[in-house]
Amino acid sequence: MNLKLAAIIFFAAIIRISALDSHDFWFDEAFTYHVAKLPLRELIQSISADNNPPFYYLIMHYLLKIGSDEIFLRIPSVAFSLATIPIIFILAKKLINTHVAKLSVLLFTISPLSIYLSTESRLHSLALLLAVAVTLSFFHLPKNLNPMKVIIFVILLTIGFYTQYYIALLLIPFTLIVLKTKRFKTKKWLVIISIPALFMLPWILYSVQTSHANCWCPNTFLSLPASLVAPAVAGVGIVTMRNFISLPFPILVLFSTISVVMLLLFLKGLLKGGEISKIYLIMLIIISSIGLFLPVFSPKGFSIFIPLYLIIVATGIDSLKTKRVLVPPLVILLGFTSVVQINNPFFRGERLKEMANIVSNDQNIPVGHTSLVTFYSSNFYTSQKQKNILITTNYLSPTTVKYIGGKKEKVNQSIDKIWLVDTIKWPNDIERQSIVDTLYREYQIKMNYQIDNIFVSLLERK
Repeated sequence: MNLKLAAIIFFAAIIRISALDSHDFWFDEAFTYHVAKLPLRELIQSISADNNPPFYYLIMHYLLKIGSDEIFLRIPSVAFSLATIPIIFILAKKLINTHVAKLSVLLFTISPLSIYLSTESRLHSLALLLAVAVTLSFFHLPKNLNPMKVIIFVILLTIGFYTQYYIALLLIPFTLIVLKTKRFKTKKWLVIISIPALFMLPWILYSVQTSHANCWCPNTFLSLPASLVAPAVAGVGIVTMRNFISLPFPILVLFSTISVVMLLLFLKGLLKGGEISKIYLIMLIIISSIGLFLPVFSPKGFSIFIPLYLIIVATGIDSLKTKRVLVPPLVILLGFTSVVQINNPFFRGERLKEMANIVSNDQNIPVGHTSLVTFYSSNFYTSQKQKNILITTNYLSPTTVKYIGGKKEKVNQSIDKIWLVDTIKWPNDIERQSIVDTLYREYQIKMNYQIDNIFVSLLERK
């Protein structure tokens, strides 16, 4: 199997590398860049107001000393994704069987969501790797609690805590498994998990002193369906599932078909998935319940547990008598869905690079943005050599804005020419329309471009 696994990893690498330029450097990635390039002290202060811990940003901080090209900044996510594959195989083989392990890594290799996360300069690919590694490490803890294996578990869990808060959800099903199986004494288990918690405590105490931006998390009634469908069709990043309704009918049929098939196999696998099913289901129930009352359920955040989901799907396939007949068409459907998303311009999202190329023809002319969708990406693409102004409210934390810029500004009366980059995505409609109307009263349009739903206009004062 070693050669087959190596071949799958090689195939996964080809897919992910070919998809690295499938979308422009959008808001989430540009945010990462602007935080990571700060001096260490300011980076820590800035990220303390974010809804994620600092470990990934520190990695990117040092990576930026080598290069800042958007493709280069996505390479770590590819590496983390590839490193996840053998861990998924070992975990599925240990808890279920070899056939499920093979299916799991194959599904992960071609899953649109896993491919997307591996091509984005964000923390999710690393968090995904750590979530699987922590789970595998937990099941490798022997009854006598071998010190070395305990240390590995503690280190992985601590790094996981400092990468993405959702990894803490794993402790709840882990604890329930310990209580039920009595693999080792409860007191010893509590001591073990208290160590990463103590390591995390200084960051928590520091972070809570800063006001945080609201999580852009929908209610459970939207987050739960999205989380269950995303492994088959993605739609939790630059292009969301809400946009899918505008897809051509054949593609919509394809997406609907693969979503239903994967969901049915997932439900089938829940009955046979043993400990993996329990872990995933417990976490899903907990975050769904909390998400009914508080905005904490992010489908993209929860996507770090996609390997567990896919192991459950593989278990569902393995339990069918017709599995030999089912696997080829499923792989073709899932693979074709990924090919469509990599190559179809619709899934590229906003053409931010094209927008930046237009306004950067004359870097002496400032650029006014009505939305965060374009503001931070424009700053990235113009290397901050051109003045970018956000003319609507910035909904990030004031602490973060203090360090990475983006405070709402008025257009200075002394500015004779200005680029207006306008989109209705994300800003307050009333505020945006009022500001745009004011600019059109004071300026006349000299040039006008439309890039999908982004309008780029060169304005000259009347």
